[in-house]
Amino acid sequence: MSHGEVKLYETIVITSYIDTVLDGPPLQPADPLQLARMHQWISVFTQYLYRPAIDIVLQRIVIPMQGGTPDEALIRKTFPKQKVRSMS
Repeated sequence: MSHGEVKLYETIVITSYIDTVLDGPPLQPADPLQLARMHQWISVFTQYLYRPAIDIVLQRIVIPMQGGTPDEALIRKTFPKQKVRSMS
């Protein structure tokens, strides 16, 4: 994010900066528990979901748009193995 001379990245930093410096509705909850939950979910996404999501978007959308062939091995590796449970 750019704001004048300020250049920032990372969701938590940007939302905190915007809420502190700019007018308008807040991006972060005022309630401490809700704010903690917001930080928790951002952390979960960053730690566990971001890399697989980027790999899949690149392989399924970007590479084919550029005329390439998706790497199916990478896509399979991106998804964790699921245990199939019998319903009986």
